[in-house]
Amino acid sequence: MELYRLESTRQTPHIYGSIEEGVIQIKGICRPDNSIEFFQDFISWINLFNTLTAKNIVVEIDLEYMNTSSGMIIYRILNSIKSKLNPDQELSIIWKHDRQDFDMKQVGEDFQYMLGDIFTVQPA
Repeated sequence: MELYRLESTRQTPHIYGSIEEGVIQIKGICRPDNSIEFFQDFISWINLFNTLTAKNIVVEIDLEYMNTSSGMIIYRILNSIKSKLNPDQELSIIWKHDRQDFDMKQVGEDFQYMLGDIFTVQPA
């Protein structure tokens, strides 16, 4: 299960992950009815990703909207990836936001504060 792919819906984001490339992308709107249930398979895949990828890891997040429960889970996912890095791996997290969306920019800056210098906030 080297690739993880989940297509977006009106309420859930597109999620793509590749163990071979060391890439994870989350894009779209993130307001599932049950965030824990929605992210369950992805979290299982993330655990596999962390043990198998030997490359540097790039996570790109480009969300138009994210509800609070999804934000908490995404933070836990990012923190989990960071905590399980091998000493020879580097992690880069890029949080993209619409230039006019100050709320999503602020969420990105909050994540940046909690996760440190591996995190970059930039306009999409």
